[in-house]
Amino acid sequence: MESLTNIQQAPGKTMPIGSLSYSALTQLLRNPLIFKMKYILGVYDAKMSVSGMIGRAGHEALKVYYGGHPDIPVPKDRTEAIALAKETGLKFLDEFSDAYIEYGKTGSRESMLKGYTQAMDFYFAEEPEYHEILMSEKKLEGELRTLGGDLLPLPATGVPDLVHRRKDGAVEIIDTKFVTNFTDYETEDYIKIIQSQFMFHLLLASEGIKAERMLFREIKRTLNSNGNAGTPQIRDWAVPFDHEPYRIIFYNLYKDVAKFLSNDPIFLPNLSDPFDGEHAGLMYAQGLINADMSDVEVMHKVRDIAFTSKKFVASRLDRAENKNLLPEERIKVRLAEFGIPVEPVETRAGASVTQYRFRVSAGVRMTAIKKHKDDIAHALGAKGEIRIIAPIPGTTLVGVEVENETRTAPKLGKEHLKPGTLSLPIGINVSGECVSVPLSEMPHLLIAGTTGSGKSTLLHNIITALTKQMAPEEMELVLIDPKRVELAPFARKPHLRGKIIYEYDSAVRKLMEIADEMERRYRTLEKAGKRDIGEYNQSKRNAENRMPYITIVVDEFADLILRAGIEEKRRKINGYGQKSRPWLCKEMERRGQNVPHGITKAELVEALEELDAQDEMNRPDANIELLLVRLAQMARAVGIHLIIATQRPSTNVITGLIKANFPTRIALTTASPTDSEVILGKRGAEKLAGKGDMLFLHPANRGEVRLQGFTM
Repeated sequence: MESLTNIQQAPGKTMPIGSLSYSALTQLLRNPLIFKMKYILGVYDAKMSVSGMIGRAGHEALKVYYGGHPDIPVPKDRTEAIALAKETGLKFLDEFSDAYIEYGKTGSRESMLKGYTQAMDFYFAEEPEYHEILMSEKKLEGELRTLGGDLLPLPATGVPDLVHRRKDGAVEIIDTKFVTNFTDYETEDYIKIIQSQFMFHLLLASEGIKAERMLFREIKRTLNSNGNAGTPQIRDWAVPFDHEPYRIIFYNLYKDVAKFLSNDPIFLPNLSDPFDGEHAGLMYAQGLINADMSDVEVMHKVRDIAFTSKKFVASRLDRAENKNLLPEERIKVRLAEFGIPVEPVETRAGASVTQYRFRVSAGVRMTAIKKHKDDIAHALGAKGEIRIIAPIPGTTLVGVEVENETRTAPKLGKEHLKPGTLSLPIGINVSGECVSVPLSEMPHLLIAGTTGSGKSTLLHNIITALTKQMAPEEMELVLIDPKRVELAPFARKPHLRGKIIYEYDSAVRKLMEIADEMERRYRTLEKAGKRDIGEYNQSKRNAENRMPYITIVVDEFADLILRAGIEEKRRKINGYGQKSRPWLCKEMERRGQNVPHGITKAELVEALEELDAQDEMNRPDANIELLLVRLAQMARAVGIHLIIATQRPSTNVITGLIKANFPTRIALTTASPTDSEVILGKRGAEKLAGKGDMLFLHPANRGEVRLQGFTM
């Protein structure tokens, strides 16, 4: 054998690559032109086969499972670790564009996902036992030497799947391969022989570890004809490292590759290459490679032709036989094109939206479906916004909600009322059922919606339902309406506890009155030995001795909050000590007080402060937000409930205190995504259809429910 140290480069020439990997070596042997494109010019544009994709995904999964990813800790629980590994592989497949996958005539993303899932199931069902894993998917680099000490001409780089130390101390390199057929034990597989020698010498050069053998651990990703019983899905093909003929083959091949690369080679295409033959032929036919072109010119031309040679793949929905598919079938086809197999289960047509329900294939992540919302909308030709619920609360199904082209407006009727209760008919769900929730279960309600959203209609329907279900002696209403017009139709209702309140000061006084009533009721319950208003009223035979429920409805809560801020600033600015004596005298007279002759300024200030102390508007709790929060925290047990509404659910209006004490919320169409986040904790309400289309959030439900409100 010719000594490797005698390899000479042509004068003035350097190697076109700085190091050699096993994949680069095999690519050069299979298709020199594609080798140049990838490893010299750095253009990685060839498509991956389905088998290659499954293999890549499987390696990503096992890299995480065996601790090869420094940023992803491996769960100690085996079941959790397997789930994490499988999800990692699925994520890799999900993020890989179809433009770079060669499916062939019969392949599809769906079949690729199925193949990956089945292969991983087979692997973990027969998972090999390892004594000590020294490394997993660790990148190795080093200058290779023969066992005789000669330096090989090119540094090497590579990533072994696993390096394993057995109980007897011997080290073996493991290469995992996902295959459709096992390698015949009787064959001399020179691809594996060269790979094993490459990895043996690289591990020795990089880590100083001398392995005994390399195991090609083949996982057959198709089920054996006789099933799992009797025939395993995993089989090892071993290459020992003490077989000298294999080393001789490797050293000679390495020598010849180095000679080829060091002598200004011409990289010809292999047109019969089953993977890259067409691509190589296309580039060669375009005259991209010739002796007069620099590598930079070639690189740009290769990238241009790689871009322009992308094949357009028509959607299956464009085929003539699929023009009349039902919406749920169109959704199924579109998701299948992205490798997400689903099966339609049922369709529920509501007043404003139709919900299509699907069962999702094993191994598909719910979050993957949400990412394709726009693709589904395009497949359906949806004019409005669609919404994906993954999963539908209380089920394992995924829901796709699509706005109806023609919406029906359900009217609030007697069938929706529940006499003798504080139940609120909120709206109609996608199943056509009326959703009614007792106020006692809320126990307070926060409503937000911009102009045209249906907020006023919803408030009117709530008040109408309460007054029709409960007699005046059973429930009292407190209505606060800063705009003066929204709640005017209820001015003559016998349920009103006083008149409708329009002014800020009057609203504060009324809420303080209710707060005092709350304290009085608690003393009454304590004296009677009852826990809440329900127990107390049941113990009273005569209706006149029972406590009436009190429902406080506040429209445009934002106006009151903003006014509260103004009043607070005014009080701080208008301290009496800063005023002149004539101003103080006029203020005393305005309040109907005599001003004694010769009274000092200090005495005037003291007199006015005493008058303020007698005014309940100067009580420490004379603040709209504080009063509402106090009532929300304490008033439920004594039958006092709050319903507040606003067009502007900003953070300075719907504060953290308000949100914490109003867990039940309704978001109609909001003006912005930020407003939706304030009211619901997530975006989405800004894309509702208006006119009563709403998202209802209740503590008893897992997630918000879409409803269509009633018309008046």
